[in-house]
Amino acid sequence: RSYSLILEALDYDNSTSGPALEQLIERVTHSGMLNPGEWQPLRHHGRVASVEYKVRVHCGENYFGPFCNKFCRARDDFFGHHVCDAGGNRVCSEGWMGVECRQAICKQGCHPVHGYCKQPGECRCHYGWQGPNCEECVTFPGCVHGSCTEPWKCVCDTNWGGLLCNKDLNYCGTHQPCLNRGTCVNTEPNEYQCICEEGFRGRTCEIVEHACLSSPCANGSTCVEDSSGFQCLCPAGWSGPTCTEDTDECVPSPCAHGGTCQDLHNGFQCSCPPQWTGKTCQLDADECELQLCVNALACRNLIGGYFCVCAPGWSGQNCDMWNDPCPGECQHGGQCEDSPSGHRCHCLPGYTGLYCQTRLGECASTPCLNGGLCTDLEVGFLCHCAMGFTGKHCEVVLDLCSSNPCQQESLCQSTEGGFLCACPEGYEGKDCMSLKDPCHGAHCQGRPRGCLFRTGHHTVTFTFILGS
Repeated sequence: RSYSLILEALDYDNSTSGPALEQLIERVTHSGMLNPGEWQPLRHHGRVASVEYKVRVHCGENYFGPFCNKFCRARDDFFGHHVCDAGGNRVCSEGWMGVECRQAICKQGCHPVHGYCKQPGECRCHYGWQGPNCEECVTFPGCVHGSCTEPWKCVCDTNWGGLLCNKDLNYCGTHQPCLNRGTCVNTEPNEYQCICEEGFRGRTCEIVEHACLSSPCANGSTCVEDSSGFQCLCPAGWSGPTCTEDTDECVPSPCAHGGTCQDLHNGFQCSCPPQWTGKTCQLDADECELQLCVNALACRNLIGGYFCVCAPGWSGQNCDMWNDPCPGECQHGGQCEDSPSGHRCHCLPGYTGLYCQTRLGECASTPCLNGGLCTDLEVGFLCHCAMGFTGKHCEVVLDLCSSNPCQQESLCQSTEGGFLCACPEGYEGKDCMSLKDPCHGAHCQGRPRGCLFRTGHHTVTFTFILGS
């Protein structure tokens, strides 16, 4: 990282009258240390010239690191498949892995033990294995009806035997050689014996003597002997040599208009679509009898369907779709109504406005009773009750006499929304607190020029001045 630098500035005089001359103007010498890749700005102020310049140290090709001593060279050959990053580290190319980037990445699913690859994306099988992912073992050469769990084996399938699994152990089940209801018995590999019913003989019971003696025909069929042995005349719904096979009467399908056919022993049955009926779905059904039209003025039956005449404002096949004349305009559950003059919103209680956008508040329904004043709150309402009433809605009548409002020990009588006091002589007012005449009654004592009025523990004297 250490370096020394000599920088010279020359004045070059290219004269036409003589040889070219070079004159040294300024010389700069500098030594220092610098990490690779970093620029170092330098400045020199000399006697003749000032010079500003930058110096940088960089590593040679394929060398990296702060000391340029880490070697890394990109390659794609037998020795590796990689490139180098900015720090000089190997980065494997796509499809390669390992420390040296020499190991190919096989096809996805390739068996890790029985398969291998030399190039990325391939799957080669080791000896004795086969298949796209090398998961199948190779059987013994010549193995016919067998398989293997490891290479070069021949494990016979069911009913097969022999070294190469080519001997049929169930010849009767595989070939069914016995005719005319003869019973087949396996005797040895690839060999059999037929036990014939009465009226038949031969290796495969092919020779007919009296075929109908054994009643070979089933399900009420009729047996008829002929040159080949016998023939069964099957009733409807049955078929086969001995009438034991149930005839599929749904082939070809007798059900029309997309009906589903179900085969029965004595015939067939069609499951028809809703708009068709009959044994083979050939008759048009009257869908109007099912009352499918819910908001309609009328229902009309059609061939293979029906048509609903919808009431105004409704649509759909069954008139079950409401056509909103003003979609999205009516707020807070308001219902839109179309009219020749336009459309308007019918608001739910508690809302008003062209689109039901304004909330009236709970006082709009006058919830306060008995003259109470209602105040809307942010949530709910508050009733200011008149005298004599209480409760959330001012619905409870108070007994104002319970607090003894009448003075002078007078009697109190409750009235609607108030009370009434029976005042004694000389008192008046709602609660008997006012005097009618201070010097009236037994409590007044006469004096020459005044009167004495007693009330409670106090004595009040009134003096009268008489004129001459």
